[in-house]
Amino acid sequence: MVSAIYGLGGIGKSVLASKLALDSEIQTRFGDGILWATLGQTPDILPLLSGWIQALGDHDYKPTAIQSASNHLRTLLYGKQVLLVVDDVWNPEHLTPFRVGSEQSCVLVTTREARIPNAHRYDLDVMTVDQALTLMAKKLSAPLEETAKEQAAAFANCVGYLPLALELAASQIDEGVPWDELLDEFKAEVVRLEALDLYSPNEIPDDAKRRNYSLLACFRLSLQQLSPEQLRQFAWLGIVPEDVNLTQAMAATLWQVTSRQAGSILRTFRAKALVLQGVKQPDGRASYRMHDLMHDLAQQLLTSPTMPEREGELSGLGLTKAEAHQQFLAYYKEKTPHGRWYTLTDDGYIYDRLTWHMEQAQQPQAIHQLLKESNDQGRNGWYEACDAIGKPAGFVNDLGRAWRLAIDSYSATPNDAVVLTFRYALIRTSLNSLASNIPAELVGALVEKGIWQATQGLAYAQQAQDPWHRAACISAIVPYMPKALLPEVQSTIGQINDAVYRSYVLSKLAEPFPEVWPTVLNTIQQIQDRYGDHRTQTQGFSYRAYALAQIAEALPSQYLSDAIDITRQIQDAADRVVALIALAKRERQLWPEALEVTRQLNAESYRALALGAIAQHLPEVWPEALEVTRQINAEYDRARALGAIAQHLPEVWPEALEVTRQ
Repeated sequence: MVSAIYGLGGIGKSVLASKLALDSEIQTRFGDGILWATLGQTPDILPLLSGWIQALGDHDYKPTAIQSASNHLRTLLYGKQVLLVVDDVWNPEHLTPFRVGSEQSCVLVTTREARIPNAHRYDLDVMTVDQALTLMAKKLSAPLEETAKEQAAAFANCVGYLPLALELAASQIDEGVPWDELLDEFKAEVVRLEALDLYSPNEIPDDAKRRNYSLLACFRLSLQQLSPEQLRQFAWLGIVPEDVNLTQAMAATLWQVTSRQAGSILRTFRAKALVLQGVKQPDGRASYRMHDLMHDLAQQLLTSPTMPEREGELSGLGLTKAEAHQQFLAYYKEKTPHGRWYTLTDDGYIYDRLTWHMEQAQQPQAIHQLLKESNDQGRNGWYEACDAIGKPAGFVNDLGRAWRLAIDSYSATPNDAVVLTFRYALIRTSLNSLASNIPAELVGALVEKGIWQATQGLAYAQQAQDPWHRAACISAIVPYMPKALLPEVQSTIGQINDAVYRSYVLSKLAEPFPEVWPTVLNTIQQIQDRYGDHRTQTQGFSYRAYALAQIAEALPSQYLSDAIDITRQIQDAADRVVALIALAKRERQLWPEALEVTRQLNAESYRALALGAIAQHLPEVWPEALEVTRQINAEYDRARALGAIAQHLPEVWPEALEVTRQ
């Protein structure tokens, strides 16, 4: 099923989709997760699909084409209940690769007017007067007086009750612009825009045209309040992709200012509602993003003339799109010694977007050169740089872009295109081999010694195909990882399907991060009573019992009762005894229960070994343990049990030795 939310720009389609995605009932209905992608007018589709593939736990598959990535997603989502949110669709063809869910999944689309085939349409209406006043009141630092309420209501009516326009207006009122002055300026700007006749009668209905002019007028009034330098800085934001997070460090490079100045400018733009709050970075710093309508306006200013041709127009930068991207790349290249891209410092932006900017700058050869460049050790410089910051997936996305550009160049330069595609195929083959051949102990040692960052170790763990190898790699880096990495580590662990391996690595994670313990116990409860193998050395005990025994010593006291409840649910008595004995070392009141269950065991060897373990804590049980051991028929089992008892009762050694010789 596909549902599509239709509505004007700035009416709140994305906000509604976000609220739906966060709704507890919807999250319960789509128990396998919710995936989100924002497209925009010119989407970079392959990295978005790759992001979904990795979010589903497959870090090994490395797509280099949109169709193969879409087909792989369809396989991963088979039989799953997932909500796929595709935000801001302009072209129905762009949506096609994301329609990959099974019959149990749904697709939620937001669009202004794209014709989505076979979709249930929902038209989002505008706000009411009361809703508009409530929104503006929340944005204002002082409450609305009665007269101001009437003026605000009149303004809301003029802008068609569009929430984005109302927020822009509220920011100007907060800066001291009177309501009547704002309304007069707004009406004059709308008249000017209507005179320009930006939309033809066939292009957009009259009502929608009026609202679009209203929104555009609000944008321009807000920008007119900026200084020439601030307007120039806003225009440069048109160079970034749609719906990308802007970091303070990236803005400093973009505007050629200090990091502190960049932060101040971004906060000013946020206060004026010109940018929105983005997600927090791993280091806790703020990031920002742009509404797509604001982004459109910034892009226009980027290429508009520096001297406006019409009265009332805003001054632009007078650049072509390619020139703007070339200048932006030049700013970054100045930060590298000898122009070597792999020496760039990670600013939370450029590593993910460098090849995109190169393509926008019409510099495909720069991308091919980037993937070819060697560092001082003779290794692939860009791969090593991406790998060092824990972003090998970003390198794979760049590889996919380069591969596509090589194929596109075949008609012009067939020989070069063939050489490049073979080279990129070999790189991908090498990546697949590398990810599965690094032992967990080496991953841990590299992180411990500071040769790798913890993010780099996690990136290798994510690419491990074998679930046990992935769990072991994560466990190896846990003692050395910062807390900021915890959410991503938990997400990666959650993608390990086997509850046994998942509980193992979660228990390692819970030791330095105690808030994880409830998840550990919940995962152990999901373990089916399958039997052990050589890797976990369970010696025939069930995985659930083994897991409980392993965590018993480190488990915080407040969770002991939960662990005891899980233990009592184990059906097999021999398995239950294993967990009871481990927990009784922490909770002495459990020893009588462990002894009672042990005496009910039918297998003599299990009963003897369990009695021996209990007798170490209840010495009065030693005679019983020795008697049961002597009754074991199988000589090997009897010798093994006698040897275990003899470590605590030395007088039993001669008997153990005699049985062993037999």
